[in-house]
Amino acid sequence: MNSRFSPLLEQFCRLAELSARPVEDATGLFLGATLGGVDFELFQPQSQDGDRFFSRVVFGPLSPPDEPQQWRALLAANMGFPGAGGQAFSRDPVSGEAVLQQSWAGGTTPDLLYRQLSCQMAVARDWRSGALCGPDADDSLFQDEDAAPRGPAGHFQRVCDELREQAALQDFSPVSMVSSGAAFMVEVQGVEIWACHFHCRADLIHLYADLVPVVDGPAGLAGQLAEANAWLFADRMGSAFCLREATQDYVLRSVMPLSQATRGVDLWRGLVANAQAVLDVRRSLQSAATGARPGDAMADMV
Repeated sequence: MNSRFSPLLEQFCRLAELSARPVEDATGLFLGATLGGVDFELFQPQSQDGDRFFSRVVFGPLSPPDEPQQWRALLAANMGFPGAGGQAFSRDPVSGEAVLQQSWAGGTTPDLLYRQLSCQMAVARDWRSGALCGPDADDSLFQDEDAAPRGPAGHFQRVCDELREQAALQDFSPVSMVSSGAAFMVEVQGVEIWACHFHCRADLIHLYADLVPVVDGPAGLAGQLAEANAWLFADRMGSAFCLREATQDYVLRSVMPLSQATRGVDLWRGLVANAQAVLDVRRSLQSAATGARPGDAMADMV
Protein backbone atom coordinates (compact mmCIF):
# COMPACT_ATOMS: atom_id res chain seq x y z
CA MET A 1 0.00 0.00 0.00
CA ASN A 2 1.38 3.41 -0.97
CA SER A 3 2.07 6.07 1.65
CA ARG A 4 0.64 8.85 -0.56
CA PHE A 5 -2.91 7.55 -0.23
CA SER A 6 -3.36 8.45 3.44
CA PRO A 7 -2.52 12.17 3.08
CA LEU A 8 -4.65 12.29 -0.10
CA LEU A 9 -7.66 11.06 1.90
CA GLU A 10 -7.02 13.62 4.63
CA GLN A 11 -6.91 16.47 2.11
CA PHE A 12 -9.99 15.14 0.34
CA CYS A 13 -11.94 15.07 3.62
CA ARG A 14 -11.01 18.69 4.26
CA LEU A 15 -12.13 19.75 0.78
CA ALA A 16 -15.42 17.85 1.12
CA GLU A 17 -15.89 19.05 4.72
CA LEU A 18 -16.34 15.47 5.87
CA SER A 19 -16.17 14.46 9.50
CA ALA A 20 -15.58 10.82 8.53
CA ARG A 21 -12.03 9.54 8.84
CA PRO A 22 -10.19 6.74 7.02
CA VAL A 23 -10.03 3.32 8.67
CA GLU A 24 -7.00 1.05 8.29
CA ASP A 25 -6.95 -2.66 8.98
CA ALA A 26 -5.33 -5.82 7.66
CA THR A 27 -7.16 -5.47 4.33
CA GLY A 28 -6.05 -1.91 3.57
CA LEU A 29 -7.06 1.73 3.98
CA PHE A 30 -10.73 2.60 3.56
CA LEU A 31 -12.96 5.70 3.65
CA GLY A 32 -16.73 5.36 3.49
CA ALA A 33 -19.00 8.39 3.73
CA THR A 34 -22.04 10.18 2.32
CA LEU A 35 -21.76 13.38 0.30
CA GLY A 36 -24.79 15.18 -1.08
CA GLY A 37 -26.99 12.24 -0.17
CA VAL A 38 -24.86 9.73 -2.10
CA ASP A 39 -22.78 7.00 -0.45
CA PHE A 40 -19.24 6.49 -1.72
CA GLU A 41 -16.06 4.61 -0.84
CA LEU A 42 -12.37 5.24 -1.40
CA PHE A 43 -9.96 2.42 -0.68
CA GLN A 44 -6.56 0.94 -1.36
CA PRO A 45 -6.13 -2.78 -0.63
CA GLN A 46 -3.11 -3.80 1.42
CA SER A 47 -2.11 -6.13 -1.39
CA GLN A 48 -2.34 -3.47 -4.10
CA ASP A 49 0.80 -3.24 -6.23
CA GLY A 50 1.93 0.27 -7.09
CA ASP A 51 0.07 3.36 -5.99
CA ARG A 52 -3.36 3.06 -7.60
CA PHE A 53 -6.48 3.30 -5.48
CA PHE A 54 -10.19 2.80 -6.11
CA SER A 55 -13.54 4.52 -5.71
CA ARG A 56 -17.14 3.30 -5.64
CA VAL A 57 -20.12 5.66 -5.94
CA VAL A 58 -23.44 4.03 -5.03
CA PHE A 59 -26.19 4.84 -7.52
CA GLY A 60 -28.76 2.71 -5.74
CA PRO A 61 -31.23 -0.14 -6.36
CA LEU A 62 -32.97 -0.73 -9.66
CA SER A 63 -36.72 -0.94 -10.14
CA PRO A 64 -37.75 -4.63 -10.35
CA PRO A 65 -40.16 -4.34 -13.34
CA ASP A 66 -37.54 -2.71 -15.59
CA GLU A 67 -34.41 -4.13 -13.96
CA PRO A 68 -33.03 -6.09 -16.97
CA GLN A 69 -33.50 -3.07 -19.25
CA GLN A 70 -31.83 -0.77 -16.70
CA TRP A 71 -28.81 -3.04 -16.39
CA ARG A 72 -28.50 -3.09 -20.18
CA ALA A 73 -28.57 0.72 -20.21
CA LEU A 74 -25.77 0.87 -17.63
CA LEU A 75 -23.67 -1.64 -19.56
CA ALA A 76 -24.22 0.47 -22.69
CA ALA A 77 -22.94 3.49 -20.75
CA ASN A 78 -19.76 1.52 -19.99
CA MET A 79 -18.87 1.69 -23.69
CA GLY A 80 -18.40 5.44 -23.28
CA PHE A 81 -15.74 5.19 -20.58
CA PRO A 82 -12.29 5.63 -22.15
CA GLY A 83 -8.82 5.05 -20.80
CA ALA A 84 -7.12 2.95 -18.18
CA GLY A 85 -9.18 4.18 -15.25
CA GLY A 86 -11.39 1.12 -15.42
CA GLN A 87 -14.53 3.22 -14.96
CA ALA A 88 -17.53 0.94 -15.10
CA PHE A 89 -21.00 0.42 -13.76
CA SER A 90 -21.24 -2.74 -11.70
CA ARG A 91 -23.68 -4.53 -9.43
CA ASP A 92 -22.70 -4.81 -5.78
CA PRO A 93 -22.54 -8.57 -5.04
CA VAL A 94 -23.99 -8.02 -1.53
CA SER A 95 -26.61 -5.28 -1.87
CA GLY A 96 -27.43 -5.72 -5.57
CA GLU A 97 -27.26 -1.94 -6.06
CA ALA A 98 -25.80 -0.17 -9.08
CA VAL A 99 -22.31 1.19 -8.42
CA LEU A 100 -19.93 3.31 -10.49
CA GLN A 101 -16.40 2.09 -9.82
CA GLN A 102 -13.09 3.59 -10.90
CA SER A 103 -9.35 3.04 -10.57
CA TRP A 104 -7.21 6.12 -9.88
CA ALA A 105 -3.53 6.94 -10.38
CA GLY A 106 -1.55 7.51 -7.21
CA GLY A 107 -0.61 11.01 -8.36
CA THR A 108 -4.26 12.14 -8.46
CA THR A 109 -4.70 15.50 -6.73
CA PRO A 110 -7.31 16.03 -4.00
CA ASP A 111 -8.93 18.76 -6.15
CA LEU A 112 -9.38 16.45 -9.15
CA LEU A 113 -10.66 13.62 -6.98
CA TYR A 114 -13.18 15.89 -5.30
CA ARG A 115 -14.36 17.44 -8.59
CA GLN A 116 -14.88 14.16 -10.39
CA LEU A 117 -16.50 12.35 -7.48
CA SER A 118 -18.82 15.33 -7.00
CA CYS A 119 -19.77 15.05 -10.67
CA GLN A 120 -20.39 11.31 -10.38
CA MET A 121 -22.60 11.90 -7.33
CA ALA A 122 -24.59 14.53 -9.21
CA VAL A 123 -25.16 12.03 -12.02
CA ALA A 124 -26.18 9.45 -9.41
CA ARG A 125 -28.84 11.84 -8.06
CA ASP A 126 -30.08 12.51 -11.60
CA TRP A 127 -30.18 8.79 -12.31
CA ARG A 128 -32.29 8.20 -9.22
CA SER A 129 -34.78 10.73 -10.58
CA GLY A 130 -35.04 8.85 -13.87
CA ALA A 131 -32.27 10.37 -16.02
CA LEU A 132 -30.32 8.01 -18.27
CA CYS A 133 -26.58 7.53 -17.88
CA GLY A 134 -24.30 7.98 -20.84
CA PRO A 135 -21.83 10.38 -22.46
CA ASP A 136 -24.62 12.87 -23.10
CA ALA A 137 -25.65 12.94 -19.46
CA ASP A 138 -22.55 14.78 -18.27
CA ASP A 139 -19.29 14.83 -20.20
CA SER A 140 -17.23 15.38 -17.05
CA LEU A 141 -18.33 11.98 -15.78
CA PHE A 142 -16.26 10.47 -18.56
CA GLN A 143 -13.03 12.39 -17.96
CA ASP A 144 -9.95 10.24 -17.47
CA GLU A 145 -7.43 11.47 -14.94
CA ASP A 146 -4.66 9.68 -16.86
CA ALA A 147 -5.62 11.25 -20.20
CA ALA A 148 -2.71 11.78 -22.58
CA PRO A 149 -2.58 14.51 -25.21
CA ARG A 150 -3.46 13.86 -28.83
CA GLY A 151 -0.64 12.06 -30.58
CA PRO A 152 0.37 10.35 -33.84
CA ALA A 153 -0.95 6.94 -34.86
CA GLY A 154 2.47 5.74 -36.03
CA HIS A 155 3.03 3.40 -33.09
CA PHE A 156 -0.29 1.68 -33.68
CA GLN A 157 0.44 1.13 -37.38
CA ARG A 158 3.89 -0.25 -36.55
CA VAL A 159 2.49 -2.65 -33.95
CA CYS A 160 -0.19 -3.77 -36.42
CA ASP A 161 2.46 -4.43 -39.09
CA GLU A 162 4.45 -6.55 -36.65
CA LEU A 163 1.31 -8.41 -35.63
CA ARG A 164 0.45 -9.17 -39.26
CA GLU A 165 3.90 -10.69 -39.84
CA GLN A 166 4.20 -12.59 -36.56
CA ALA A 167 0.68 -14.05 -36.61
CA ALA A 168 0.65 -14.58 -40.39
CA LEU A 169 -2.70 -12.81 -40.68
CA GLN A 170 -4.21 -12.60 -44.15
CA ASP A 171 -6.13 -9.58 -45.49
CA PHE A 172 -5.35 -7.74 -42.29
CA SER A 173 -5.20 -3.96 -42.25
CA PRO A 174 -6.41 -1.29 -39.79
CA VAL A 175 -9.39 0.73 -40.97
CA SER A 176 -8.97 4.48 -40.63
CA MET A 177 -11.59 6.34 -38.60
CA VAL A 178 -10.94 9.86 -39.86
CA SER A 179 -12.36 11.72 -36.88
CA SER A 180 -11.24 9.40 -34.10
CA GLY A 181 -8.38 7.07 -35.06
CA ALA A 182 -7.97 3.58 -36.50
CA ALA A 183 -9.24 0.08 -35.78
CA PHE A 184 -9.15 -3.50 -36.99
CA MET A 185 -11.13 -6.66 -36.29
CA VAL A 186 -9.52 -10.07 -35.91
CA GLU A 187 -10.83 -13.48 -34.86
CA VAL A 188 -8.85 -15.17 -32.09
CA GLN A 189 -9.81 -18.65 -30.92
CA GLY A 190 -13.26 -18.14 -32.41
CA VAL A 191 -13.78 -14.77 -30.69
CA GLU A 192 -14.15 -11.59 -32.74
CA ILE A 193 -12.15 -8.73 -31.23
CA TRP A 194 -11.92 -5.10 -32.31
CA ALA A 195 -8.67 -3.29 -31.53
CA CYS A 196 -9.09 0.49 -31.62
CA HIS A 197 -6.64 3.35 -31.37
CA PHE A 198 -8.25 6.71 -30.61
CA HIS A 199 -6.50 10.02 -31.28
CA CYS A 200 -7.62 11.35 -27.92
CA ARG A 201 -5.84 8.46 -26.15
CA ALA A 202 -2.72 7.95 -28.23
CA ASP A 203 -1.07 6.04 -25.38
CA LEU A 204 -3.63 3.22 -25.31
CA ILE A 205 -5.11 0.44 -27.44
CA HIS A 206 -8.73 -0.37 -26.63
CA LEU A 207 -9.87 -3.97 -27.13
CA TYR A 208 -13.53 -5.00 -27.49
CA ALA A 209 -14.13 -8.76 -27.52
CA ASP A 210 -17.60 -9.97 -28.54
CA LEU A 211 -19.20 -12.14 -25.87
CA VAL A 212 -22.74 -12.94 -27.00
CA PRO A 213 -25.62 -11.15 -28.79
CA VAL A 214 -28.20 -9.72 -26.41
CA VAL A 215 -30.95 -11.80 -28.02
CA ASP A 216 -29.02 -15.02 -27.38
CA GLY A 217 -28.33 -14.35 -23.70
CA PRO A 218 -30.64 -15.17 -20.76
CA ALA A 219 -32.92 -12.39 -19.49
CA GLY A 220 -30.80 -11.70 -16.42
CA LEU A 221 -27.42 -11.72 -18.19
CA ALA A 222 -26.95 -7.93 -18.10
CA GLY A 223 -27.24 -7.92 -14.32
CA GLN A 224 -24.88 -10.89 -14.02
CA LEU A 225 -22.28 -9.18 -16.21
CA ALA A 226 -22.64 -6.00 -14.14
CA GLU A 227 -21.92 -8.07 -11.03
CA ALA A 228 -18.94 -9.65 -12.79
CA ASN A 229 -17.60 -6.11 -13.28
CA ALA A 230 -17.31 -5.87 -9.50
CA TRP A 231 -14.64 -8.58 -9.69
CA LEU A 232 -12.71 -6.58 -12.29
CA PHE A 233 -12.29 -3.32 -10.36
CA ALA A 234 -8.58 -3.97 -9.81
CA ASP A 235 -7.88 -5.53 -13.21
CA ARG A 236 -4.76 -3.96 -14.67
CA MET A 237 -6.23 -3.93 -18.18
CA GLY A 238 -9.18 -1.73 -17.17
CA SER A 239 -11.55 -4.54 -18.12
CA ALA A 240 -15.33 -4.26 -17.93
CA PHE A 241 -18.35 -5.82 -19.56
CA CYS A 242 -20.30 -3.46 -21.81
CA LEU A 243 -23.15 -3.46 -24.29
CA ARG A 244 -22.47 -2.25 -27.83
CA GLU A 245 -25.78 -0.67 -28.79
CA ALA A 246 -25.02 -0.47 -32.52
CA THR A 247 -24.86 -4.27 -32.84
CA GLN A 248 -26.69 -5.23 -29.62
CA ASP A 249 -23.80 -7.40 -28.44
CA TYR A 250 -22.34 -7.84 -24.98
CA VAL A 251 -18.57 -7.23 -25.15
CA LEU A 252 -15.55 -7.34 -22.86
CA ARG A 253 -13.67 -4.04 -22.98
CA SER A 254 -10.05 -3.71 -21.92
CA VAL A 255 -7.10 -1.45 -22.61
CA MET A 256 -3.37 -1.92 -23.03
CA PRO A 257 -0.56 0.66 -23.10
CA LEU A 258 0.92 1.81 -26.41
CA SER A 259 4.40 3.30 -26.68
CA GLN A 260 7.64 2.95 -28.61
CA ALA A 261 8.35 -0.16 -26.54
CA THR A 262 5.08 -1.91 -27.50
CA ARG A 263 5.61 -4.80 -29.89
CA GLY A 264 3.28 -6.81 -32.08
CA VAL A 265 3.65 -9.78 -29.73
CA ASP A 266 2.34 -7.63 -26.86
CA LEU A 267 -0.82 -6.86 -28.79
CA TRP A 268 -1.21 -10.53 -29.69
CA ARG A 269 -0.94 -11.52 -26.02
CA GLY A 270 -3.61 -8.96 -25.16
CA LEU A 271 -5.90 -10.32 -27.87
CA VAL A 272 -5.39 -13.90 -26.67
CA ALA A 273 -6.03 -12.92 -23.03
CA ASN A 274 -9.31 -11.29 -24.03
CA ALA A 275 -10.35 -14.25 -26.15
CA GLN A 276 -9.64 -16.68 -23.31
CA ALA A 277 -11.61 -14.53 -20.84
CA VAL A 278 -14.61 -14.46 -23.19
CA LEU A 279 -14.40 -18.23 -23.71
CA ASP A 280 -14.36 -18.73 -19.92
CA VAL A 281 -17.54 -16.69 -19.58
CA ARG A 282 -19.20 -18.51 -22.47
CA ARG A 283 -18.43 -21.82 -20.76
CA SER A 284 -19.87 -20.41 -17.55
CA LEU A 285 -23.07 -19.51 -19.39
CA GLN A 286 -23.29 -23.00 -20.84
CA SER A 287 -22.99 -24.35 -17.30
CA ALA A 288 -25.80 -22.14 -16.00
CA ALA A 289 -27.77 -25.18 -14.99
CA THR A 290 -25.12 -25.90 -12.35
CA GLY A 291 -25.47 -22.43 -10.88
CA ALA A 292 -22.33 -20.98 -12.44
CA ARG A 293 -22.36 -17.27 -13.28
CA PRO A 294 -20.06 -14.97 -15.25
CA GLY A 295 -18.67 -13.61 -11.99
CA ASP A 296 -17.38 -17.09 -11.13
CA ALA A 297 -15.13 -16.99 -14.19
CA MET A 298 -14.07 -13.40 -13.52
CA ALA A 299 -12.89 -14.16 -9.99
CA ASP A 300 -9.86 -15.95 -11.47
CA MET A 301 -8.90 -13.04 -13.76
CA VAL A 302 -7.82 -10.59 -11.03
